[in-house]
Amino acid sequence: MNLLKKIFFLALFITLNSCKNNSFNADTETYKIEIKKAAYFHHDFTNHIQKTPLNINAENITLKEIFGILIKTDTSNIKFDNEKSQNKKYALLIKQKDENISVNEVVLNKIIHELKLKIIKEKYQSFNITIKDSLKYSKFISNSKNKISSVTIFKDSIILSNCDLNKLAEVLNSEFLEKTTCETNSERINYKWKKTSFDKLKLQLKNDLGMNFFNSNNDRIIYRIKNN
Repeated sequence: MNLLKKIFFLALFITLNSCKNNSFNADTETYKIEIKKAAYFHHDFTNHIQKTPLNINAENITLKEIFGILIKTDTSNIKFDNEKSQNKKYALLIKQKDENISVNEVVLNKIIHELKLKIIKEKYQSFNITIKDSLKYSKFISNSKNKISSVTIFKDSIILSNCDLNKLAEVLNSEFLEKTTCETNSERINYKWKKTSFDKLKLQLKNDLGMNFFNSNNDRIIYRIKNN
């Protein structure tokens, strides 16, 4: 047996063994589910996803994407304590047998149980941002004539180039658990800040950009996934 064949069979063994330890299926009156680790060398794949009624036939989908569909939330609201778990690829089949009976919760609980995980729901404040001091804000307005914006994220800082407040809110949501929204149009700005806590940055944005943070009384729900 040449070296290439040895490598192929070794990789196949690892893949099959991995699938064995992460696969299960169930067929009940209300739903059918089959889940296993995605093929290791599977680069070309097709995912068919229908949320209502729930029908998924995915050849390569992450656990984070699966939970986002089942919980009916954006994947940015799902946080894994073990980052490797959220990026694991699965082949998944879910079929809702009765259109009038939702199976999202029961299927979610089944996956959580089989993979020995648990979900903890956490609440964080939600803010709407506006410009209170337009004079302060005007000092950072971009001179660019185009509408292309960019965000550069370094280990210790973040740079916004030609970005409006909606883009700023997106960045804040990606960096912090607190939720930030913007319901107004604004001029594009260039701005940079050192990474820090949300409370300290909020104060900095108030002082530098003349921004105001209004508590919207609409808590952000974060679903934290832990090993059981």
